[in-house]
Amino acid sequence: MRKALDTAIATNSYDEFIGICHGFISDKQAILESGQNMEEINFNIKNPIIITKKGRPAGRAKSCVEIQDQHARK
Repeated sequence: MRKALDTAIATNSYDEFIGICHGFISDKQAILESGQNMEEINFNIKNPIIITKKGRPAGRAKSCVEIQDQHARK
């Protein structure tokens, strides 16, 4: 945006640049007011609680090394 503004000032076309910006803003506001944009947005925002389990995954067989380590720690 800064580069576009600097170029518009350097080429003495600041009014044209402002007109383009105003046109863009008015077009987007018209879309928002018509409600078409609200129908397209799906409001199924979910924030699930993620739980990380420690240790080996359930249903996984222990390797011989894991069994030996378990006996060595006791």
